[in-house]
Amino acid sequence: MKNMFICSLLFFLILPMVISFEESKWPYYKEIAFEYNGEPVELLLDKEVLDMMNNDGSDIRIITENKETAYVIKLTAPQNYAHGAKIIQASSTRTQFRDIDYEKDNMVDGRYDSGEGSTWEIDAIKDKSSAWFILDIGSNSLTNSITIWSQNPQYTWKSIQIEGSYDNKEWFNVRDRTSYSVSSIRTVYYPPVDYRYLRFILWHTQSLSISEIEIKGVSTGKLYFLPEENKEYSLYYGNRQAVKQTYNTSKIYYKLGLPIAKLSSQTENTIYDSDQDNDGVIYDNCPLLYNPDQKDDDNDGLGNACDNCQFVANADQRDYDKDGLGDRCDNCNAVVNTDQRDEDFNGRGDLCDDRDGDRKLNPDDNCPGVYNPSQSDLDKDGIGDECDEKDDRITENKFLLWTVMIVTILIVGFLALNLIKKSSKK
Repeated sequence: MKNMFICSLLFFLILPMVISFEESKWPYYKEIAFEYNGEPVELLLDKEVLDMMNNDGSDIRIITENKETAYVIKLTAPQNYAHGAKIIQASSTRTQFRDIDYEKDNMVDGRYDSGEGSTWEIDAIKDKSSAWFILDIGSNSLTNSITIWSQNPQYTWKSIQIEGSYDNKEWFNVRDRTSYSVSSIRTVYYPPVDYRYLRFILWHTQSLSISEIEIKGVSTGKLYFLPEENKEYSLYYGNRQAVKQTYNTSKIYYKLGLPIAKLSSQTENTIYDSDQDNDGVIYDNCPLLYNPDQKDDDNDGLGNACDNCQFVANADQRDYDKDGLGDRCDNCNAVVNTDQRDEDFNGRGDLCDDRDGDRKLNPDDNCPGVYNPSQSDLDKDGIGDECDEKDDRITENKFLLWTVMIVTILIVGFLALNLIKKSSKK
């Protein structure tokens, strides 16, 4: 029996190390090269991984033989400056067509698809070979990359030049004109600069259509894992809907001199299912739910169909009480209250509010609308004395009421019995 218990315990400890992996949900991977010496391995995440992964690293998976391997990750997450910035100028804009707009602001609205009203398109007659736009970050900010989503291969860019300015008057060269192979998503890196204004000049095919941009600063990331001898490992990333895994990391540690692993170049996963919900959208803000309109009212990158706070940006989707409402929009984020009832309209749900300020939450307060810190309830009817309209201990206290009734019945019975006895003697 003891041996069976030990085996069961070992099984559950090892279980997190061998989680089965669904490869078709991850768009990118890199091979990991390292020298095995029986110790944990330290892996520095490169710019491609940091740029394409989720900000919290929730989509990172280390895979060997189609199974997940436990790891510890240390991140300094990059900030996306574009979604808080303004595009103050563009060389041209295509005129509105059938109530569809092609304005420059569509590049920073959080929509990554190429659906109606989600793209900036230029006037191809005015900008025959190149176009440009200027981004105002709002303050001098350290940045080193731009990622551009342009899904239409007929109207995309071939080369780019980047300039920076502190005052939108005097401009400095950041990156010379550089050619890139055509792809739906491309990240351009440049030396870290702290300009407030950035100007991007793009030479295009025959016109230009951009659905989204991200401007990011310098970021770092390291992870540690314990490999097994004679096994090959790969790093998978880029699954925006992935949930962070919990692993048994008791055997993973850090010390000086650990083997340093290296990553190969980025490889696109050929079995990646880019449209799992069959809504016709490849870069989908709800990959697992059918939402062809890609509506995202709070511009947090998650469509309304799968966003637990549709009108408040919360890309992390944290929901502490698991009531289906994200912490950012839940008026009781530590207490399940799906109805969000709030009688006094103060922004706090009734289940976690102290309406009368007596330091007793409403559910535990016997007078939730009247200040009564003592919670006195002399008649024990569950209603505090301060708000009890009837403080009748006989009628409201059922125990006392029944006691009085029983005593009364006994007394009356006793008197009746004595009366009968006296009558019989006569």
